[in-house]
Amino acid sequence: MADAFLGLRPEEFGLPESLCADVHRVDRLLGLMLRQHESQEFIDQCRWVQGCQDPVALETYVLENPEEAAKVARAFTLLFQLLNELEQREIVRVNRARRPDSDRESVRSQIKRMKEEGRTADQVAEVVARIRIEPTLTAHPTEAKRRAVLDKLFDFILMLDAPKNASLETSLNPPSSDERMEEVLGLLWDTDEVRTQQLTVQEEIENVVYFLDRSVFNVVTWIKRDMVEALEEFFPGRKWEVPDLIRYRSWVGGDQDGNPNVTPLVLLNATRTYHMAVMERYARACELASTNLTFASHNLPGSPAFVARFEATKAATEFSDLDERRFDNEPVAFMFFCMARRLRHTARFNQGKTRGYASVDEYLDDLRVIEAEIAGHPGMPSGRVRRLIDRAETFGFHYVQVDVRQHSRTHEHAVSALLAAAGAEADYAHLAEPERIQLLMLEIGSRRPLRPYGWSPDEETANVLGTFAAIRDNDPKSIKTVIVSMTHELSDWLEPVLLAKDAGLPAWGTEALDYVPLFETVDDLARAPELLDKWLSLTEAREHVRAKGDVQEVMLGYSDSSKDGGFLAANWGLYSAQEQLAEVGRRHGVDIRFFHGRGGTVGRGGGRAGQAILSQPPGSFCGQIRFTEQGEVISFRYGLPALAERHLEQIVAATLRATAFPLPPEPEGAREKLEALAHTSREAYQQLVYQNPAFWDFFKQATPIRFISLLTIASRPVSRSTTTITSLDDLRAIPWNFAWVQSRYLTVGWYGVGSAIGRSGAQYSQLYRDWPFFRTLVDNCQLEIGRTLILVAG
Repeated sequence: MADAFLGLRPEEFGLPESLCADVHRVDRLLGLMLRQHESQEFIDQCRWVQGCQDPVALETYVLENPEEAAKVARAFTLLFQLLNELEQREIVRVNRARRPDSDRESVRSQIKRMKEEGRTADQVAEVVARIRIEPTLTAHPTEAKRRAVLDKLFDFILMLDAPKNASLETSLNPPSSDERMEEVLGLLWDTDEVRTQQLTVQEEIENVVYFLDRSVFNVVTWIKRDMVEALEEFFPGRKWEVPDLIRYRSWVGGDQDGNPNVTPLVLLNATRTYHMAVMERYARACELASTNLTFASHNLPGSPAFVARFEATKAATEFSDLDERRFDNEPVAFMFFCMARRLRHTARFNQGKTRGYASVDEYLDDLRVIEAEIAGHPGMPSGRVRRLIDRAETFGFHYVQVDVRQHSRTHEHAVSALLAAAGAEADYAHLAEPERIQLLMLEIGSRRPLRPYGWSPDEETANVLGTFAAIRDNDPKSIKTVIVSMTHELSDWLEPVLLAKDAGLPAWGTEALDYVPLFETVDDLARAPELLDKWLSLTEAREHVRAKGDVQEVMLGYSDSSKDGGFLAANWGLYSAQEQLAEVGRRHGVDIRFFHGRGGTVGRGGGRAGQAILSQPPGSFCGQIRFTEQGEVISFRYGLPALAERHLEQIVAATLRATAFPLPPEPEGAREKLEALAHTSREAYQQLVYQNPAFWDFFKQATPIRFISLLTIASRPVSRSTTTITSLDDLRAIPWNFAWVQSRYLTVGWYGVGSAIGRSGAQYSQLYRDWPFFRTLVDNCQLEIGRTLILVAG
């Protein structure tokens, strides 16, 4: 193809015909655009770079032509971004072509299996009622693309599907889809790839809203619809009421661990931004319904419940005579118009004001009355009002719940300052652990406040106290959880309880916060079961958990454990911790909901979430799960609604399967083998990373960590305590992993595994076949090795 950019030949790699056609089209359009914006000579230079096999010649070219080389790199970056979008498009195409009966990762397949194995409708309903999935969106800095770039890439992919024939609404001579795509490519070429200014927390919050609006808002209801349809297909004759299977949470605006930019005011702004965004979505949906659901009053039953609700809604709404004449004789349309007005009034002046809704329950009451009024009407669009109800039940008036996360060291500092100011303990930081626990429990149970009148705390303490005051002053449904990073001791777990109580929040009970420990290092994972036992042995804590439905959440850190002990040791530590924590929970009559702090890469716990669910220890899964989704993973999974739907469908299907059917037991002798492998692997990894004095200099030179620290893609610094990177211990786990990915070493996804298995890999083949955990571990490791590029000199 003479007019192509590189003349790519995807057929030589066995790619599907449809994907090959897309690649050729993109290659051609990119070539056309670059000829217009640059020159044929520039394209020839790109082709030379593509085919050059001499590293010295390439380095010489870059050194002698730095500006041109940067532009060539931009052209390849744009091509790779487009190819990634084509890959997503092909995934959607494959998923849609898959036969329902052959799709083992669908919701329908799991409901069908329960039917085939003789489960009754009541038993299936019990399984479904236990399921709760809470993806948690975070702002960790691994997505470099700006929203301006993401929007244009999304527009480009939509244009690939543009119909060849113009609609009646377009011009008689509309531009072709190729012309429009070439225009978008030109805009991409002229748009800066990365921001020139550091990303703010508020911008990160708006990015979360962007993906919530783009796909999550609709897709969650699609999954719920699929569940209802599958239940009705295999268990007919019953009215199925499916609970909220999926609820989203966010750390963006509440994750204070090492981020001085997340202040109490930012936390309040975060919850307000999420609230405003979802209210706008509801208002637009009601406005659309007022346009479409124009039932004449003589075609409706006119039930007393609807009439009463209609009059009450009108009375609570500001509207003109012209508005009322517009909807003359169309009460449903008029009611939706009034509801939209009330929703916007609620968003503008906060909840509880005269003209707004006092709560989401009041809005839901309006929707349910309308649904009952038009139920069974032949002109009723199927499920329209039901989808509005599902969204309101799922997202409430808060959209996402915000977690507050803070480092245990910061909580300790604040508690120490507070106790000293109150005269309760002058040197809390140096107390032994038993004395700390005794003092904390005494003060939590005391009715007197600790904070003296007129006291001015230091900045760090003021930020912590202000955060708990912001939680107190917020909508209780917006913030319900405090996560304690680096939980080492029981006192770390109890300190936020005292801080909540001192802020005027309930310390314990149904209305109190959820206090969630985060175990991150390999050693902390090993101590976690003992710590959980101590927590649940406290009478007050056990009653608190009982008030929360006998469910205790525990967060497991993947990134830090991998950075600390290497891939194999970290994964075994996480597996063992889950197994033992679940056993502690059973002894106390408590279900443990695991919150998996997984990242996008394998070295940070990445991989397919469905497989991870099915490879958990037998008996450790209670049907509830949380996991983080961050950076480039959010873009990939939620950029296209069809991909988001498949992602969530796989997770729901795996959750159904793990809840309804016992996970297979560990093979005999498996534990001993993994213990030995993990020990050897950790030794090899730490010998390289922590015991080799030359490693830190190697890491700084072999990876682009210095440049990553300068990127403006996140509000949080890459180092925990300083603005510059001074040591491996101070470097955060995420830029640590990100640096290895950019250098193509991917060390944290495989190093140490070969030293552990050695040349005797054949003896583990049976273990690979029989144990889902080991199979997933090996598959992920092989994936990383396959992506690794290590050039050996000589």
